[in-house]
Amino acid sequence: STWSLSALATVISALSSKKPRSHIPYRDSKLTHLLQDSLGGNCKTTIIATMSPNEGAYDESISTLKFADRARNISNHPTVNAQADSSLQVDQCKREIERLRGLLAMYATDKPASSKGRKSHAGNIAVIEGKLANQEEHNRQMKAQ
Repeated sequence: STWSLSALATVISALSSKKPRSHIPYRDSKLTHLLQDSLGGNCKTTIIATMSPNEGAYDESISTLKFADRARNISNHPTVNAQADSSLQVDQCKREIERLRGLLAMYATDKPASSKGRKSHAGNIAVIEGKLANQEEHNRQMKAQ
């Protein structure tokens, strides 16, 4: 729609401005919100501007060229999304397992006096045991890779 193209022009103008950018209005339209990563994020982007050789489309062609020039001035600095080192992830899993075991040990030595406290206590232990089992399974999968 015309509103989306206007919002796109506003975003491109803000991104290509020499002034420091404090706010870029990506959420002003669905189009700019969808293109957020492509316009000012971590992507290499190509914009193709097409014009008409028709003399009657002169003003529109000039407008397209100005738009393309502003878009050309946008500077992105994309980086490669790197995979995290699996040994680092395994170490993180081991630390989480030790932390959960420590919590279980703390709950095992702490005996609440009331029945309500014992139910809550048992619930906490069950939750921690579930998290511990999940973390140990995740650790086994990480080692298998």
